[in-house]
Amino acid sequence: MLTTVHAAAGIALAGRLKRPVWLIVAAFSSHLVLDALPHWDRILPYNLASFFQPNWLWLDFALAGLVTFALPAWFKLRRQCLYWLGAFFAVLPDGLTFLDRFIDFNPWGWHDAFFALHGGIQLVVTFVPGILFQLGTLAIMLFLFIHKAKQDV
Repeated sequence: MLTTVHAAAGIALAGRLKRPVWLIVAAFSSHLVLDALPHWDRILPYNLASFFQPNWLWLDFALAGLVTFALPAWFKLRRQCLYWLGAFFAVLPDGLTFLDRFIDFNPWGWHDAFFALHGGIQLVVTFVPGILFQLGTLAIMLFLFIHKAKQDV
């Protein structure tokens, strides 16, 4: 699933969960739940040279950054670091997968189980229905965030 959708889910959760521990658990879990929904997924590069080529990945990262940093700032929300925390942990499973492509990232021995779970729950579909479904999911997440943000202003 696109990073932007995960980041939007993280900030939507941050608006409702004020305790960082619950936010971390919910945001990380939301990633796995969203990946189990139908979506189109871009192919992660397998080497650093291809990572730096212009592609969907960079547009997705830019939009995720905009969602994560600009929206809480736009609404002048207090405790913006909670929103950043929510977005970070909602995106973290893909970050770990990306890291695994370039380094043998297995500090505590959970590597195989985590990547089997993360890879096994993916419900990847073709481009058009996958993108449309993700746009709908993104709209719902942004609605939830904005609805709560307007109450908190």
